[in-house]
Amino acid sequence: MDRRPGCTRLCRYAEHRPGAGGRFINDLDIAERKRVALIGDEVKRLLFGESQAIGKFIYVNEIPFTIVGVMTKKTQNSSYNYRDQDRVFIPATTFTSIYGVPYVSNIIFQPHDAQRSEQTIERVREVLGRKHRFDPKDTDAIWIWDTTMFDRFIGTFFFAFNIFMGVIGGFTLAVGGSASRTSCTSSSRSAPAKSASSGPWEPRAGTSWFSSWPKHS
Repeated sequence: MDRRPGCTRLCRYAEHRPGAGGRFINDLDIAERKRVALIGDEVKRLLFGESQAIGKFIYVNEIPFTIVGVMTKKTQNSSYNYRDQDRVFIPATTFTSIYGVPYVSNIIFQPHDAQRSEQTIERVREVLGRKHRFDPKDTDAIWIWDTTMFDRFIGTFFFAFNIFMGVIGGFTLAVGGSASRTSCTSSSRSAPAKSASSGPWEPRAGTSWFSSWPKHS
């Protein structure tokens, strides 16, 4: 298998959650460059089926890794080349020592307040710009994918949609109530009245009512 991104322990706070009985990559794994792995739920299903996977070995390019966790099943509408369910996560230091790649390809961060994502991104640009010597205002220097923009769009869309449906529902009820009152008033004016002391009611010319009373011979 070749879908093995290196991770630090901070990844778990962003988007990766192991299931019950498992764990994520910790500080000791990073410090000692341990050969441990967190696998996606689909990888677990393909390799182990319904049996337990934690504690067993998985070979990545002929190198054994001990499985310490299995990711919980989740709905994922975006990814970095592959869905997490199909991935194997190993410590970043282990990845560097084995494959000789010292560079970071993706940094995932999560703001404490999603409503302040733009301010958080500006701060990230400032920190990285100072460290790597580029202008934080140069958006071409580093590309940042703000996934909260989509969340805000969906939230705004459904908020407006609910208001629209509420207005339509209120208008429908108002029109229906008005039509009902008009019908009742019209019926009360045209309906015949029968006194207890009078004889059987006979239909009048021009009405659409018919009496079920027997006629006198």
